[in-house]
Amino acid sequence: MNKAQNFIVLDRRAYKESDALITCYVEGVGILNMIARGANKPTSKYGSLLQPLRMFEGFINVRPGLSLFKTAKLKNRYPDIEASILALAVASFIAKVLANNAMDDAQMISYDTLASYLQSIDDQHALSVGTHFLMRLAQKHGVALYLEGCVICKSKQVSALSLIKGGFLCPAHETMQPAILHDVEFFKQLRCLSKADIHQIHQCGSQTNRTHMGLYVGLLEQIIAIPHKNWKFIQQI
Repeated sequence: MNKAQNFIVLDRRAYKESDALITCYVEGVGILNMIARGANKPTSKYGSLLQPLRMFEGFINVRPGLSLFKTAKLKNRYPDIEASILALAVASFIAKVLANNAMDDAQMISYDTLASYLQSIDDQHALSVGTHFLMRLAQKHGVALYLEGCVICKSKQVSALSLIKGGFLCPAHETMQPAILHDVEFFKQLRCLSKADIHQIHQCGSQTNRTHMGLYVGLLEQIIAIPHKNWKFIQQI
């Protein structure tokens, strides 16, 4: 293509002696792999520039199999992600999910959605963004949890959650099913995130924890390829 394209780098690996194999999300195209010739040479200006979780505008020769990177300029390096280990870990998790599942779905989420998620991630809200991302994937794959009330009787008073039944349970039904028990604030946070669009995630506050995100990792791991090394690192931070 002779037209400049926006793309976000998801992953980078060494390729042959001095090249780099870049997995990126190209706006209007989807996720693809491209070769950056000589990018791993010490003298290459792309050695340190063409890194994951950065947005570029550049030229790519899109072709079947491996595409060919030509040139690019940096548009956004997402400084809030670079400033926090947790933010970096969650952003890397999202990028790995997209890259690992690209063969089955090269546009698992839209390019604009990915850009908005990366823009929203900071140290305080990283887990909220990660949970929201997984919620949207659960919805796409038809396994979204019912969070409006009790999944059995629709009562608004909830006290537990059942992955088997697929949603919240009220006190009358929590003992009848294998249930996950938590305090009310835990469930309120899930409900808030389920109702929020990307630009409203910060309005849900910073109460999201690893258990919220872990619920959806467990829900999706039999459906999509989850990068468990990345998830384990998030749990250890």
